[in-house]
Amino acid sequence: MTIGGSLKGTYLYNADGQLVSRAVTNTTPSGTVHVLHDLNGNVLVETDGVGNTVREYIWLEHRGNGKGDRATGAATPLAVVADVNTATAKLYRVHPDHLDRPVMMTDTAATIVWQAAYLPFGPVYSITGTAANDNRFPGQWYQLESGLSYNWHRHYDPSLGRYTQPDPLGLVDGPSRYAYVSSDPMQMVDPRGEETIIIKWSPADKKGGRWGHISANINGKTYSFGPEGWSKKYSLADDYFRRQYITNRRSADITALYLSKSEEIQFEQCLRGHQHYNAIFNNCGTPFVRCLGKQNLIGNYLDKARVLPMDVHKIIRSSPRVLERPW
Repeated sequence: MTIGGSLKGTYLYNADGQLVSRAVTNTTPSGTVHVLHDLNGNVLVETDGVGNTVREYIWLEHRGNGKGDRATGAATPLAVVADVNTATAKLYRVHPDHLDRPVMMTDTAATIVWQAAYLPFGPVYSITGTAANDNRFPGQWYQLESGLSYNWHRHYDPSLGRYTQPDPLGLVDGPSRYAYVSSDPMQMVDPRGEETIIIKWSPADKKGGRWGHISANINGKTYSFGPEGWSKKYSLADDYFRRQYITNRRSADITALYLSKSEEIQFEQCLRGHQHYNAIFNNCGTPFVRCLGKQNLIGNYLDKARVLPMDVHKIIRSSPRVLERPW
């Protein structure tokens, strides 16, 4: 990344799109940080350029219900261990707000060592204390060299209240692909810069069955099951949305779910193993209901004789992982 012709940061990402190395130059402080994550994308360890552990993070993993105060599905920050590579390592307790965003840290003597106040869309109003914490909205990490917050699949600009890149899942979060949580940051969060989306499509204009269709977008990839198996022609979310909206003139009823990274992997593996389409007993909606049921993310519908597309939306909407949207 360059600003005004000056190189400020060089970044490396793993196969999951996670930031694993950040080299900051021409900025104070400068240096290289390597980052280790758990299976759900939470930052566990930061090391220096030669691999010495300098900082550790402790989290409480939990499951949001899509309706309560912590409708996040993310993890609650509990503690930070700083200066691990010295003889005077320090343990700080993290105090989060209702969004699981850190607002204060205290040491073992209960003395405040870091405290932050934020404006509604995330810009810092004030930070005081001798310690440091770059964790912002859940899943977001502030980068001094750019003034942006890294949010796994995208970067967020708190001064604008928008992402700097479009949503990789397509037009699933209202009319803007750059908006953060439907412009409602006081109630909702997006730890990964995306979500797992289940879509109920209306019947196609002048063709298609009366039941409509069910598909899913996961990490920008479309899963659509039909008589020929899983569709490969429109595998990208953007291409599939354009085809359904413009060509087929379908309307969409969208349900957003939070799945952890490991749950998402299991969900995709289960979907890919589903074959042998049947319009009544194994239709376009069956694999989504059965795979979510296997993971106990919805009620158990594995033994139900048939699940029609018109029923799938109601079933999935009952999941405790639904992230409510105000549109």
